[in-house]
Amino acid sequence: MRLSPTARGTHAIAWPGGVLELNLVPMSAAVLETSGVAVGYTRMREDDSLYLPVADLVGITALQLDGSPKVPRILWDNREHHFWEGFEGSFEPRNVVANEPKVESTGGAMIRASYYYIANHVKTTFHWEFTPPAEPRYRANWTTTIEVENRTKRELPGYLQFFACYHKVAENHYWDSSSKILPCADGGFTATRDAVANENLRKSPYHTHMDRYRERHVISYQTYRHPVLLSRKEDCFGGLRHVTMSEPATCAGIVTWNSQARDYMIQPPSGNLKPGESFRARIRHVLAPAESVQDVERLWREFETGVLRV
Repeated sequence: MRLSPTARGTHAIAWPGGVLELNLVPMSAAVLETSGVAVGYTRMREDDSLYLPVADLVGITALQLDGSPKVPRILWDNREHHFWEGFEGSFEPRNVVANEPKVESTGGAMIRASYYYIANHVKTTFHWEFTPPAEPRYRANWTTTIEVENRTKRELPGYLQFFACYHKVAENHYWDSSSKILPCADGGFTATRDAVANENLRKSPYHTHMDRYRERHVISYQTYRHPVLLSRKEDCFGGLRHVTMSEPATCAGIVTWNSQARDYMIQPPSGNLKPGESFRARIRHVLAPAESVQDVERLWREFETGVLRV
């Protein structure tokens, strides 16, 4: 793994077969050159409410595999917003300082990166571990670990935090509860572990947020077998698929919006975040063959058992 700075102020992380860029500078217009996602500023809507349409561009902002075109639109592992029962805010995580950004080589086959932010007295720390492809049939993989700590003096019931993975408009797929790989519905699509979790989200500020920005899109809820989202096969992924897998105990849901995002939400295992309490969530990104349920089962076993480095 090789680490080097870029003229855009990002960090280039390269391995035999490809390179990606990690941006830790919020609201950097220079990142548009590779990400294809413009900086989004807060604006007013007709109903006089504040509206922040895009993101602050912290996260994975470029990816190019050898012999493939660059990914045309990419903003993965981007902080977005958080909710709990009674929360009335909006996009606080997108508007807070990125503290102590660190990107370092371990001297071996790994590059680590991290930073943290504090929004509404909740501290969130991001950790990335970038390693070479774990299998010859993979083209890229990394692990994202997110730690959330409640620094308020009160319990935050039904706490969840939402993270974005934007891409060009294209169909996404998920591993549904019947163990089939099915397309995600267009519009506002959310999948959770069971009907109870879906109903809880429908009653939460998360649904209020979805409804606020629904425009003409249908909002739908489904259940998954495991929290996995898959892209379609893309030339820019070497003819493979981008697969994200979320740790079940801390996954509040997987989300697509208007066929241009593979998002994920995290939550405490108990559902509530007590004063001083913290929890960790793990997400795995892999560019890999995933043409059958058996392929996805293999990827999931590797993720679950730690065959891939975590």
